[in-house]
Amino acid sequence: MNPFRCLFLIIIVTFNAFCQQLGPFVEILRKGRSSRDTNWKMDEILPSNYNYLVAPVVNNTAVQIDVSLSLLSFRSIKEKSLSFEVEVFLHQYWSDVRLRSPTGVDTKTKIRLNKSWKDKLWTPDTYFPNAIDGSVSNIMDPIVYLTIENQTKVFMAVKMTLEFSCDMNFAKYPFDTQKCSLELSS
Repeated sequence: MNPFRCLFLIIIVTFNAFCQQLGPFVEILRKGRSSRDTNWKMDEILPSNYNYLVAPVVNNTAVQIDVSLSLLSFRSIKEKSLSFEVEVFLHQYWSDVRLRSPTGVDTKTKIRLNKSWKDKLWTPDTYFPNAIDGSVSNIMDPIVYLTIENQTKVFMAVKMTLEFSCDMNFAKYPFDTQKCSLELSS
């Protein structure tokens, strides 16, 4: 097998694995963005006393946030600034018992929301302490993907480009090994 064909096969396998990781984003691309279920009115889902600045605490218990991070690419390694840049999908899941299902919609139905809802719902204050710089990707619309399932289970996915600091040591170059971390906090 010639090297080009082998590389092409590796790219296809990698792309298939990548698409499986994307989950909801691939669903949006397949179904299209124009859907009635992204245009819900606030009063259909949020009670009148809803405050997006207040965490959805139940019985004085902190909100549990499940997080997954998919590394899409290593964009660059910057030796001079001792940093590296990556592109990631950040997925977050949590429950907000204050939400309600719109009239006529079964509580088991997954409700897809457009990106404007990010500023209307309580969202975790997740951040990367060792990030030097970062931005939410604007290549693909929506940049933020939100769903509500079973009336209270919120899912949010964001595609981001982040630059992280890393204490690299090049004393053994070209036989060096670098260990860098992506720290996540809330």
